[in-house]
Amino acid sequence: ENLAKLDTRTTIEELNQIAYAGAKLGIGKYGTEGLEQFVRAANQVNVALKEDLGADALTALSKITEVMGLIPKMGVEKSMMAVGSAMFQLSATSTATSNNIVEFAKRLTGMARTAGITTDQLLALGSASDSMYLMPEVASTAFNKLISSLQTKHNLIEKELQIAPGTINELYSAGRA
Repeated sequence: ENLAKLDTRTTIEELNQIAYAGAKLGIGKYGTEGLEQFVRAANQVNVALKEDLGADALTALSKITEVMGLIPKMGVEKSMMAVGSAMFQLSATSTATSNNIVEFAKRLTGMARTAGITTDQLLALGSASDSMYLMPEVASTAFNKLISSLQTKHNLIEKELQIAPGTINELYSAGRA
């Protein structure tokens, strides 16, 4: 009923399909309001990014917002719009494509969250990597290894770089690593 009230060129059938996709992605746990927010955001994001990202646009976007912990902070609609807008902005103002930014982010989202990397930083790393013509698979693997090494081999890295012992741990603790 509320979907029919949306001011959009998208048909009610397509909006229902978006709602169904949202429910399959687990957005239903945020209630009917969360699902409505998903449909509103997904409808707008589809217009801007579907051509670049294809059918996986909503899946990737919703997973990134969920894993990075944005939905509890911002709500479904605002978090999806923020990530979608950031991807659109990065791809519009650089040589990076939104598809490659998403491919990079999908592969690094879990590690990024545990390392304290923000969504904006993650997308920017993906954009920078793509702008340097690095394949998303290769770049994300390299960053994954770097982050993992910073967490597990910090003593060796500190010794090689001749920085004070414990510096890397302090940076992680302060959320600045």
